[in-house]
Amino acid sequence: DAPQGARRPAVEAPRPVSVTFDPDYAAWAVSEGARKRYQGLAGVEGRQQEDPVTLAWVELVRQNLARDGQPLVFFTGTYSDEYGMSHGLMLPRNVQADFKRALKAAGLGDAGFICSVEPHRLRSVLHCHALIEATPAEVAVLEHVWQERGWCSAPACTDGGFSYCCKYALKSSTPDSFDWKWSA
Repeated sequence: DAPQGARRPAVEAPRPVSVTFDPDYAAWAVSEGARKRYQGLAGVEGRQQEDPVTLAWVELVRQNLARDGQPLVFFTGTYSDEYGMSHGLMLPRNVQADFKRALKAAGLGDAGFICSVEPHRLRSVLHCHALIEATPAEVAVLEHVWQERGWCSAPACTDGGFSYCCKYALKSSTPDSFDWKWSA
């Protein structure tokens, strides 16, 4: 193991990659091995650069969410300790299931989304980040539904929202930390 704070050497991709989207490479990128190994490549002067795996996911999401001008929001859902503990939201699969229940209750059961789950630093209860196809009126309903769970925000999505969700999808060590559904 490397000393604390030291960078681990980057693991090479199975073949050369380009900045254009490649479905075969994207499929490899989401495999469990890629989730554990790729977290970003060091950039100039220590700035964080997007790695090829994240770039592939970002392109995949761009091609499949918010097509035809559909509005897209960057959702952050945080659970209260009371709700989270009583609903088993210390496990990513339970957070994913609860997130989908909230979408359905808000009338967004058919909406396209990607959702990634991550831990808090000092809490056992997890929280989620998602990109959701939703109008401002639908977001208002979702925010109302979420009130029983804790706190949420859902501003309009920017390019940074794509990258942020994709980064957490690949950072996780468990396959059930990330889920998605493309709209019809």
